[in-house]
Amino acid sequence: MEIKLVRLNKYVSNSGLCTRREADDYISSGRVSVNNELVVKLGSKVSLDDEVKVDGKIIFPYDFQYLLLNKPLDFDFNVSGKKNVLNLLSSLKAVNLNPTQITIKQFSGLVLISNDNDFNNIISKKFGSFKQLFEIKLRDNISNEDLNSIKNSSDSNNIEIISINYVNDGLKNELGLEVRASRMSSIVNLFEKYNHKVISIDRVIIAGLSKKELPRGKWRLLKKQEVVNLNSF
Repeated sequence: MEIKLVRLNKYVSNSGLCTRREADDYISSGRVSVNNELVVKLGSKVSLDDEVKVDGKIIFPYDFQYLLLNKPLDFDFNVSGKKNVLNLLSSLKAVNLNPTQITIKQFSGLVLISNDNDFNNIISKKFGSFKQLFEIKLRDNISNEDLNSIKNSSDSNNIEIISINYVNDGLKNELGLEVRASRMSSIVNLFEKYNHKVISIDRVIIAGLSKKELPRGKWRLLKKQEVVNLNSF
């Protein structure tokens, strides 16, 4: 696979730090390094995988974006064709977008997405502290006895159940579940322990962010204060 190279001054200017002309000044004055090696030659080229620093601080050749997506079922980052999540985000024209949490096949609903790797890593580690509200659909009805057993379950380090109830006026296989959970697979595993297969799991609220006024398949940029709030958990 051919590695795409770009001029170093373009890489620096695309970070939003300065203009290309100013980037040339940064380079010639020895303020720019590539993979920890100073580069002072104008016209030098780098790949997008190289580590570029200005005054010792890593920069990236694009603006950071922070998104909230209401993901449809069966869409994922790991599939090709029309059901790749990136197709839903194509109008943003952003690069290197990734989810802050691994999704599972049965999952739909709210996903946090960014091309800020530091943000993604921080949020991934904090997921267990976020309150999340899910709508769960099981293959079969669940009894009150099993529901109470799951509600009082305390044998999992990956999930804290805040509340679990039948959906109002719903069927006995449709539940509302509020939890703190680091992995969605923990929720599926918890139900499977009681021989209940999860057909679908839809996240409607995460860390105070709601899918209200965010139709399925649509996304919005997070407000600056929302990003600050997520980082402060």
